Amino acid sequence: MSDLLTFFVDYQLAVRKHLAKTGDHAYFPHGKPNSWADGHRVTIGFDCVDFEATLESTATAKGLAFLRVRHVPPPKGCPNPPAPWMADRVMDSANNWFQVTKAADDRFEADYGQETFEARIYVSPDDGRIVSAELDNPILFNTRVCKDAALKDCAPPVRGRILRAIQLATQEDR
Repeated sequence: MSDLLTFFVDYQLAVRKHLAKTGDHAYFPHGKPNSWADGHRVTIGFDCVDFEATLESTATAKGLAFLRVRHVPPPKGCPNPPAPWMADRVMDSANNWFQVTKAADDRFEADYGQETFEARIYVSPDDGRIVSAELDNPILFNTRVCKDAALKDCAPPVRGRILRAIQLATQEDR
């Protein structure tokens, strides 16, 4: 459900900035933490993103407008990582994704890294409805297994990668 909401929110950002012609571009600084922690298994979970929206085309081969919205790390990343070592950059920009999960054996997995989204949204210029959309969401991170909730007694980092790919299409677009 939240992925579906992402498409509509991204589309609304572009509408509010009045992106109307091919090449129109807008940057939306947000940078505030967005939490998904449940307090039980995921004790800490948050990311911070800014938004870049570009109207790539007002008329694709199918006669649709093509909007690209990127969710990018804020220039300074997220404030207040859960442990100081989680500020160590995993990629070329500041970390913007953090998650700490409690394992069954009372250890903690501490993940930190970079998350981006790229939404490609195809819109009918006739009525403004979303006809189809795609979302790529890679997360490149390091994981450290820790013996304590304070994340002070931890093993060396191990590299990880998550890639989520979502597609949305109307019935007539299939």
